[in-house]
Amino acid sequence: MSYTKGPWRIGNTSNTEQDIFNGDGSVYIGFVSNTNTQSIEENKANARLIASAPDLLEACKWAFVQLGGQLKNYAVGTDLIHKKEACIKLEQAIAKVEGK
Repeated sequence: MSYTKGPWRIGNTSNTEQDIFNGDGSVYIGFVSNTNTQSIEENKANARLIASAPDLLEACKWAFVQLGGQLKNYAVGTDLIHKKEACIKLEQAIAKVEGK
């Protein structure tokens, strides 16, 4: 999977649009545009979420490894069941990002 490596950041902002760039500003990633159904704060929150995507993906991958991704197949007991569920959710989120 290929994407513009992070970190990403929010660049030019206005009440109607939040532009997203790579860390040094040399690559334009995209923008979040305010609609009539969104508040300015919701628009800014959406831009922050998108700009955080590379960091969130890396954190999910790290957590999956730390939890021992194999637990999803072997978990027994309350604590392990929660770890199993966490592994499954992390794996699903990573797969979604990677288009699998």
